[in-house]
Amino acid sequence: SLETLAAFVAALPTALPVKPGPIIVGGFSQGGTTALGYALTHRNHVDGLLMFSGFLASHPAVEAGLANAAGLPVFWGHGT
Repeated sequence: SLETLAAFVAALPTALPVKPGPIIVGGFSQGGTTALGYALTHRNHVDGLLMFSGFLASHPAVEAGLANAAGLPVFWGHGT
């Protein structure tokens, strides 16, 4: 869920023995869709997105986040 992913990302600075660098989220299929939803709704916590065979979920929070996507580096790929 987006809440679980948000909690994980928020815990990284204290869980790691070093200061984390840029945060890149990504995933395959549903994982990519979750990563995209997180990136759009938590834009200030994400520095990039990797999406493999995912889709943009039709959800009001995610759709509202599209306005925040400017400047977000994204790789979005689909296989054949």
